[in-house]
Amino acid sequence: MTAGLRRVRISTRLVAAMAILLALLGTVVAIGLSAIANQAAATTKVADYERTTRMAMQVKFRSGDFNGWQTAYAFDVSRGVPDAAADTAGARKSFLASVAAFRSEVAALREGRLSAEERTHLDRMEAAFGEFMTLDQRIVEDYRSGDRERLARADGLVAVDEIKIFNTIAAEVDALTAGIDADAAAATRDADAASDRASAVMVLVGILTVVVGALFAFVLIRSIIRPLGTLNERLAEIADGDGDLTQRLEEAGRDEITVAAGGFNRFAGRMQELVAAVAAKAREVSSAADELSAVSTQLAGAPSRPARRPAWSAPAPRRCRRSSRRSPPRPSR
Repeated sequence: MTAGLRRVRISTRLVAAMAILLALLGTVVAIGLSAIANQAAATTKVADYERTTRMAMQVKFRSGDFNGWQTAYAFDVSRGVPDAAADTAGARKSFLASVAAFRSEVAALREGRLSAEERTHLDRMEAAFGEFMTLDQRIVEDYRSGDRERLARADGLVAVDEIKIFNTIAAEVDALTAGIDADAAAATRDADAASDRASAVMVLVGILTVVVGALFAFVLIRSIIRPLGTLNERLAEIADGDGDLTQRLEEAGRDEITVAAGGFNRFAGRMQELVAAVAAKAREVSSAADELSAVSTQLAGAPSRPARRPAWSAPAPRRCRRSSRRSPPRPSR
């Protein structure tokens, strides 16, 4: 692997290493953001179910409320309260207000987070409520008629038929509420599981990022330090005068250290040639010195001979001009 990296420039390796580390960090951040988004979605889902559950409980309460107000205005009619069946009368007015609130709350519940089965329960409940209100219209008309037989029939409808319909409404509301509660609990469990999975994935990817980053850093540093250390050793050996000029550095690569190694090899080659040339000249000088020493030895060991007169004769000395003074006469023998 290190030899393969030597074919890539150091600058490219460093940029690639940073890119890989940034990519790994980006992956961790992306997973974290995805986990946060999933957690937010799960939290929103749980909140929707909680809100839907509250609305379903409100519908359940309201169904008992309007049923109770119907019984109340029917009791007022039986007690002989004047105009007890009028829409403006106390109990009857409260009944109609409760019915209006029930319709509004059912409409809001229909916009909530409901499954197909839960919507089926809601449809059945609304159908039963429609029957309840249709029967209430007959009841209030009988109460307003003042006829004894119709009054008695209205009492029977309130006491028997309306109670049956109300029980159907209550059963559908209970089933709807139970389904929403189950969905809310499942959403909570899913949110917890998603959070656990996200945490596990983030930890795993984080560990993988650290391991891969450390391994890549080790390989990258090794691919730079080892050849650089070899180059430094060769330079130090030459600088200290202990270098072997026959050794060469590896040039199987394309990085900056390979370029420096090539320069060193050329330098070592020229130094080797220079040293070889100097050594050759030194051998020539040594050989000449040996010859000169042999000649000197021969000259020193040869016998001495008398000096020959040279073949040429020295010119006779010039006579000096006679002086104007005469020399004294020689004495006669």
